[in-house]
Amino acid sequence: MKYLPGVLAFILLSVPALGQSLPDAPQPKQHRFFDLLNDSGLALSAIAIAGDSISTQRFPSSGVSTISEANPLARPFVGNAVGQAAISGAGFGGVLGGMYLFHHLEGKAVRQGRARAAKVFLILERSTPFVVASVEFALWERNNRLNQRASQANQQACSVPGVVC
Repeated sequence: MKYLPGVLAFILLSVPALGQSLPDAPQPKQHRFFDLLNDSGLALSAIAIAGDSISTQRFPSSGVSTISEANPLARPFVGNAVGQAAISGAGFGGVLGGMYLFHHLEGKAVRQGRARAAKVFLILERSTPFVVASVEFALWERNNRLNQRASQANQQACSVPGVVC
């Protein structure tokens, strides 16, 4: 018991010093939203969306009425260039908004010290524009094939004697 005041004094004086001398575990840092990888992904998805839009707008000029927009949500908008631009802008805005949502959730997880959740949201943020770009490039290529087939069919029909094109 005679050492109790000394032990208490030692503990009271040591605790703040221990708190300062022990390094904290390194916290993962959140990256900036507009960094090279996100910018590249956004540019790639913008190019793919624009290519799909341009190839979709070529459907009416192909002369085949059976070719139309495959997406039922976008179909009412793609009848003219203004509607196509609006629906393509909304699609690109969705990509950007989704990426920013994942970026925000990643930052929240980093601040809460949830490293695994932060990694998941980082992967989702980084992969979103590349997934969208791959889908849009596939649609662009499909549209181009359909337009080429329609053009070839029109050329064959115009080569028949007596058909005026």
